[in-house]
Amino acid sequence: MKDCLDNQVQSVLEIPYFQGDFWTNIIEQNIKELDQDNDDRIGAEDPTEISGKRKCANTDKKKNCKKSTTIQQTVAKEQITHCTDLMLKIFPIIDKYKKEFFVIRLRNSMSPCPTVADTDILIKCDLMDTPEIFLKFCRDQYFEFSSLRRAKFSSMALLYKLHTTTKIYSYNCNICRQQCHICYHCTVCDDFNLCEKCYNIEPKHEHKIERSVPSVVDISHDESLASPQIQRRQAMQRCIEALLHAVNCRNATCLSPSCFRYKRVIQHTKECKGKNSQCNVCKQVIFLSWYHSKSCMEQNCQVPFCTNLKIKIQKQRTAKLQ
Repeated sequence: MKDCLDNQVQSVLEIPYFQGDFWTNIIEQNIKELDQDNDDRIGAEDPTEISGKRKCANTDKKKNCKKSTTIQQTVAKEQITHCTDLMLKIFPIIDKYKKEFFVIRLRNSMSPCPTVADTDILIKCDLMDTPEIFLKFCRDQYFEFSSLRRAKFSSMALLYKLHTTTKIYSYNCNICRQQCHICYHCTVCDDFNLCEKCYNIEPKHEHKIERSVPSVVDISHDESLASPQIQRRQAMQRCIEALLHAVNCRNATCLSPSCFRYKRVIQHTKECKGKNSQCNVCKQVIFLSWYHSKSCMEQNCQVPFCTNLKIKIQKQRTAKLQ
């Protein structure tokens, strides 16, 4: 309450809250009520059609329910300038729960932030895909931030976990559901992979199985890189960028060296008559699309196989949370 008055909060967008917090539901509910009030005001019934008793009953209810609310809205108008109708409606709720909620500002919001030149490469990790997965992991590992000592330990443990468990070249085994670097791929079934341990377990899979290791040909040998793992990450990122460029490029005489080659690959995936799991070219495109779809936020993405892969990844994440 004090924070709203001190900072002259004029819109609900300025109310501090977290995802899934109390205020998000309250704001949505009040927006619906405002829309309903506007609809009722526009399509109001003829007063002659309503009986006197009904009018009196409705009037008494409104007086009893909105008496205190009107007083608080008047206070809000006096203390907050240029206050919106939605903010006036939420102000009484803020005043009601002012003792339960408090705001902590870690820094001055108006202070200028210097430009950060981050030279570290981006690392993809399933643990950071959604807040629910991250919070579940913290609960399972008992990571807490209630004190400085616990916050330091939890931060260091999380950083170690993120940097040691992130694997770029990985599949999910269809039996044990574990990620595997080297997989055994079925040439008949669509998207059926086995890890080495499950592959050696009897009885064997009924179809022909091939040992598959993801291979991308655009790896450049840069001697300044620290390790082969970083080389693979950067090569993968370059392949994704080249694929996205080829998908969106409409220039027939594009000067990009890889544009024409990737356009031919994309056209091949559209015209390939055999199953994608049996075509080596389609396999590599599926792998690139799978890696891209894990972080893709576009609803109508034009990358081959991206839409279906996003649905499959979302189902896997939902199954892990259950």
